[in-house]
Amino acid sequence: MTARHTALLRAVRLDGMAETGTDWRTEFSSRDGTVLHGTLRAVPDSTAGAVLVHGLTGDRDENGLYVDLAGRLAAIGVCSLRFDMRGHGKTGGRYEDVTMSGTIADIGAAYRHMAHGMPQDVPAFVVGTSFGGGMSVCWAAATAVPGRPARIQGSADPLARCAPLAGLVLLCPLFDFRRRFLTEKPYWGVSGPSEEAQDHLARRGWLEHDGGFRIGPAMYNELSIVRPQDRAADVDVPMLSIHGGKDSVAPHDVSRYCTATAKDSEFVSIAGADHGFVHPDDEGSTREDTQRFRDEALARAVSWIGKTA
Repeated sequence: MTARHTALLRAVRLDGMAETGTDWRTEFSSRDGTVLHGTLRAVPDSTAGAVLVHGLTGDRDENGLYVDLAGRLAAIGVCSLRFDMRGHGKTGGRYEDVTMSGTIADIGAAYRHMAHGMPQDVPAFVVGTSFGGGMSVCWAAATAVPGRPARIQGSADPLARCAPLAGLVLLCPLFDFRRRFLTEKPYWGVSGPSEEAQDHLARRGWLEHDGGFRIGPAMYNELSIVRPQDRAADVDVPMLSIHGGKDSVAPHDVSRYCTATAKDSEFVSIAGADHGFVHPDDEGSTREDTQRFRDEALARAVSWIGKTA
C-alpha cells in the first residue's frame, strides 16, 4: 500500500496478511456519487495493476475465483483491485436499478482508484468475468484512442484512462446481452415482449432474470442498444479471452467469434468447462474437474498478463 492510497483513498488494512501481498479494504465513488466497496491486494514495488470486474449477482470475490487470481497476480508483482459493482455485495443497492452505463462508470472509477496508488506510467489491466467481461469490453472501447497506442489520457473525463491500459482479460465473457436477457426469455415473442411482460415491467418496475436478478426499465432499454459484440473491434490493446467449451450461459462460439474481431487477440478454450470454469454438474465448485478447469484458466490469464505487462 502506497502513501498515496493511505492518504487519499481511505483504505483500511484487513486483519492478517494474505498469503501473497496485503489486503486492504477500500471505498471510492463512481462518477454519479455511488460509493463502491472493494479490496486492494497490495504488493511492494508492484510492476503492474489489475482491476477485477465480477459478473451479475456476484461480488468482488467471484465465488473465490478472484481471491485466487489476486494471490497469483501478487506472486508476479501485480497489485489488484476487486470491487463490488453497484447493486452487488457490500456496495448494495437494488438489482433493478443496475444499468450498463452505470456499470461502465463503475469500471472507470475502479480503474482510476487503483491507478492513484501506482507510480505514473505503470501498466494496468482489466479482467472481466461473464457480464463483467462484456462491460469491460465496452469500457475499453469507449476509452480507446483511435490510431494511437494506449497512453495516459487527460484527467478531465472521469472515464478516461489515467494509467496506460496494457491489456484486457475476459473470463467466460458474455457478449450478446440482447439474446441472453431478452430473446431467450419466455416473455419474448416473435414481435417482442409479451403484453404480460410489458405490464409486469410497468407495474412492478422489473422483469425476472436468472439468479434472482431483476431487469429494471433503464437496463431493459439499454439491452437492445449496448452491444459488446460490436465493440470488441474498437479495443485498442491486446485482449485475451478464456472460455469454457461447454459454457451454458455465455455461448462459446459467440465469444470466439467476437474475440477474433479485436485487433490483437487470443482465444483460449477450456475443454469440458461450463460457465465460471466449473464442471457442468458441479453446483458447489468442489469437484476435482472444476479445480482443474479453474487452475488452467487462471494460470493462462496470469501468464499472459506477465508477458504483456
